[in-house]
Amino acid sequence: MKRIPVLIAIVCTTSLWSLKIKPAKNLGKFINTAGNEFAPTLNKQGDILIFNSKRNGYRYHNLYQSKKIAGKWSRPKYLSSVNSRYNDETPILSSDGKILIFSSDRDGSFALPRDRYRKVRVSFDLYWSFKQPNGWSYPKKIPRINSVSHERTPSISIDGKYLYYMQWPFGKIKQAALYQAQILSNFRIGNISKINFPKEIKNIHLGIQPDPKNKGFYFSSQLAGGFGQWDLYHISYENGLFGKPVNLGKTINSPQNEVYFSVAQNQIYFCSDRKMGFGLFDIYGAKVPQEKKLYLRQFDALTKKATHERMKVEFYSKKNKLISTRIINQFDKGIFSLKVPDQVFSIQLSSLSNNYLPYEKKYQVSSLKKIYSRNKKVEIDLHKPQVSKSFDIYAIHFDYNSAVIQENSLSYLKNLASYLEKNPSLTFKIIGHTDLHGSHRFNKSLSTKRALSVKKFLIENKIKGSRIKIFGAGKRHPVINKVSKKADLLNRRTEFKVLTID
Repeated sequence: MKRIPVLIAIVCTTSLWSLKIKPAKNLGKFINTAGNEFAPTLNKQGDILIFNSKRNGYRYHNLYQSKKIAGKWSRPKYLSSVNSRYNDETPILSSDGKILIFSSDRDGSFALPRDRYRKVRVSFDLYWSFKQPNGWSYPKKIPRINSVSHERTPSISIDGKYLYYMQWPFGKIKQAALYQAQILSNFRIGNISKINFPKEIKNIHLGIQPDPKNKGFYFSSQLAGGFGQWDLYHISYENGLFGKPVNLGKTINSPQNEVYFSVAQNQIYFCSDRKMGFGLFDIYGAKVPQEKKLYLRQFDALTKKATHERMKVEFYSKKNKLISTRIINQFDKGIFSLKVPDQVFSIQLSSLSNNYLPYEKKYQVSSLKKIYSRNKKVEIDLHKPQVSKSFDIYAIHFDYNSAVIQENSLSYLKNLASYLEKNPSLTFKIIGHTDLHGSHRFNKSLSTKRALSVKKFLIENKIKGSRIKIFGAGKRHPVINKVSKKADLLNRRTEFKVLTID
């Protein structure tokens, strides 16, 4: 009985796209051959690799398993207990490595009526096998999933609660759709629903892979602005809503095709037909540097006790472009650990508290290296307004030898105006300070003008001028009584002194 050969879709498919991933390396001649290797999948520990390949004279694709020993992948083992006489492909391992799901057009899969040439048509169905002490169990059809349509390229969420797969009518791959199915206890299938990708992603490759945090998917596509033909992307997906697709970058994507994406430990794996490989599509791996962890300590400046006020964290690139924003809603005993993506150049911390005076401070990541290495903490001292008490602000910047407020100061000043609007009885004095360069007369005039610029900004933002007094201290009250780069930065500041509260 002749069967219609089915073209295996080139589909190999974590927040990873934001990291500087190291250049990918070919997994070597044991894993890769002169043919195609597709769909790498790994257990959580990252030491078991299963993929499909057509090798050793076999007519169809089979599943192979390799083990990482002393940092190197062993010669792949043919999974005799799983493979059939026909195509067995696109495997996926559960996170615990106990369930293996794959697609196959083996005998027993749904068959369609013969075509006009009297050839048998067999659809691809999903099967699962379970880890046994002596190997993998004989595969069985997954209940409720399969149909006369193709069910292919499965994937499993990291928590093991959902199975994802592509489905399309026989011979109509352009009608492919992504489905999600609940995995219940005792290996039962619960609700099955269709997931509609954004319409602007018209040419999405098969083999959708959920990210390790269950907050999106990796996929391959030919979107505009890519590095080659098929590139790998990530798209966020939370509460039924998709974000914008993000290209995984040139350390993964090439001028050729990149497909099938998987993650294990701090390693990523994918397939590519880039130049200098062993054959057509090979499997590649790349290391993802571990994210830096920064510890923030928030406390009351007067009592020194831990506080738990909401904070906004903004990550900026070297060109001062905003990369992302995070809101911290709760500190644990005043302490919060913050992961810092590798390409972040600077971090801005801003208080969102109504109980304390506005706080804003920006740090260059390079200046925090000692904090990372010594596990120290970034100190966030929050001030409650107190009569006759003053505090220095380093978030207000001016052009050189000028009273023109720089644009990067506006966010703090707007927060200050908002705070003052909510506390109409509070009055205060703005005191301008300069570094120790130049004459007393020049610095006195400059610091007065700068204090006046701040007052004018607040008035323009609905704060009555009668609530604000100004004073220019010039260089008479330095924080550090010397001239140096560090001293200059500390001496150039704007001081606020509370005059009345009620």
